[in-house]
Amino acid sequence: MEEISVLLAEPDERLREAWTAGFRLLGGLRVTGAAGREEEVLPLLHTGGAQVLILEPLLGPGDGLSLLEQVRGACGPQLGILVCTASARPALLARARRLGADGALTKPVDLFTLAARVRMVCQARRGHAEWESFLHARASLLLREQGIAPRGKGRALLLEALCLAAREPEVLREPAAVLCGRLSARCGVPAESAARDMREAIRRAWAEGGRPAQRQYFPWQRRLGRCPTTAEFLTVLSERLRRPLPD
Repeated sequence: MEEISVLLAEPDERLREAWTAGFRLLGGLRVTGAAGREEEVLPLLHTGGAQVLILEPLLGPGDGLSLLEQVRGACGPQLGILVCTASARPALLARARRLGADGALTKPVDLFTLAARVRMVCQARRGHAEWESFLHARASLLLREQGIAPRGKGRALLLEALCLAAREPEVLREPAAVLCGRLSARCGVPAESAARDMREAIRRAWAEGGRPAQRQYFPWQRRLGRCPTTAEFLTVLSERLRRPLPD
């Protein structure tokens, strides 16, 4: 059985030690790091190669869910996140799922249930990673059809933005700063640069013109001689990306 690497983000040292020893005895799960404070989590994720994060949101100030949002933005879809919390508030657990948690458990939880949920999260994420690879391939093709330069600074950002908008259409209804903030965390660039680079990549592709895909997807803008805004560009292409492939 393939071993699953786990990072514990749990303020209770005794619980961290008990879970670490218990996973070792059960087999198939290996704790690669343990964080007792919020600021320790991201550095451990970047160096430890964990496949699943067990997160107590109460590790941080407030409801602690800002950390969950940071982790999902920085680590992307390949990391499984299982919330295991002493809080029984339904609103917190529901918000955790909206921010990217793959599941939630309320303490106290027995070791066998916790281990089973970790395995389920890891298996689901592996299937999700295959879908993400396929999604990126389709998004890359759409950008190429639109004439986006393959090595330009804005291309990688547009690719991430397009896949994000396909997964979460509601992000395009938020202020532009929300999308750019997510891209900033994911790609490691300032939000202002992300907005500027995406806009420049679209403008350059549009200036070249003459592409059938541009006329097909943006007929009104072509007719008016107007370059689509970044929001228009992402809205149209992400909707296209969400369509099932023809048989």
